Amino acid sequence: GGYAKVGKPGIIVIEGPEEGCRQYCPMLQDLGWKYQTVQGEQQQEGVKGESLDELRVLPREFRVLPLTDSLSEVSQLCREAGDSLADLFFTSLNIHNSVKDVSGDSSKGKTLEKKRGKKGGGKR
Repeated sequence: GGYAKVGKPGIIVIEGPEEGCRQYCPMLQDLGWKYQTVQGEQQQEGVKGESLDELRVLPREFRVLPLTDSLSEVSQLCREAGDSLADLFFTSLNIHNSVKDVSGDSSKGKTLEKKRGKKGGGKR
């Protein structure tokens, strides 16, 4: 699951099995995304018997956000998913130790991973 905000700047936040996330990024280049870089990632170990769905913080379905959405909408979705994803999101934007979202609103953020050009980020 995850989110994509296309355009400039763009960002992708993905979540899933580590190998699936690693395969996803090169696939974007095959689709014509010329410049991308992973700006952050997070791995989480589950306990024996725990399913991936029990570890998820994002909806299972991948969602491409409307072109009218801005990074602040992605910021809000990441904050709703939890502090670690919001922290990763802000780190991917080079906003460190900040409680402000990209629109300037004061609030707590989570973690995620980002790519540049058509950017992407994700939780693994």
